[in-house]
Amino acid sequence: MKFAIYTSIEKFTGLVEQPLLHREAENNLLLSLLLKIKNGAIPSETCFMSAVIDNDKVLLAFLQTPSYNLIIGTTNDISEESIHFAVEKFYKLGLRFPGVIGSKPSIGLFVSKWQTVFRNTPKQVMDQGIYVLKKTNQIVQSTGSMRLANVSEIHLICGWMKDFTRVTPERLTYEQCLERALTHIAAGQIYVWDVYGEPVSMVMKTRQSQNGAVVSWVYTPMGKRGHGFATSLVHQFSNMLLKEYKFCCLYTDLNFPTSNKIYKEIGYKLVCESAIYNL
Repeated sequence: MKFAIYTSIEKFTGLVEQPLLHREAENNLLLSLLLKIKNGAIPSETCFMSAVIDNDKVLLAFLQTPSYNLIIGTTNDISEESIHFAVEKFYKLGLRFPGVIGSKPSIGLFVSKWQTVFRNTPKQVMDQGIYVLKKTNQIVQSTGSMRLANVSEIHLICGWMKDFTRVTPERLTYEQCLERALTHIAAGQIYVWDVYGEPVSMVMKTRQSQNGAVVSWVYTPMGKRGHGFATSLVHQFSNMLLKEYKFCCLYTDLNFPTSNKIYKEIGYKLVCESAIYNL
């Protein structure tokens, strides 16, 4: 078994991409970031890239972009031994990370070994479900229609983003939300549900991998909830994405059963659970 650190994005991608695509939805975060690094959106020299290999087979891949959590990429050949091997290498090399994100049960094995080796207790900050959609179910549509968000709605969208992050591990300032809103509206990635000229719910396309795209930032403000606006929006938005991609992917907080139920009604199926830990 071998642990290797990479500085070349081309070499790292060439090694890990195909093995990770066997679990494309599960590895969407890592795969989508690889595309961003290859395209120059994130400087490769600022990233940490490593892999565990055995007999020319990739068992695990790890990626960290600047200041963010370490991402565990899993293949069909992962094992408890390979995860423990990686943590021991991190310890010997003096590598530290603010947190870690990965699918279960691999992340459970990782944090358990981390606690033993580093002698600190990782704290779980989010319990996620990863859902995949290949075909939508028929649902009753609510009043209104889907349309692109426009720049005149920038402060409304920004405020919704700020509210959204109150229940996520990533806390963003108003300025950070404003920057993201401007970027994604300009890119045509934010859609809203419009009722008689008033936007009442939003959704966004965020990450893309080879065959799929992530549906994210689903938010309806208080006072507009309970009318099925988000359900209708996600349904139509997902159908639009499925014309371009083979599947849609969606990450949920498993502590919010209502939203998980809605996504299942649309046709999303839970493929695995994931977790985020502070280290």
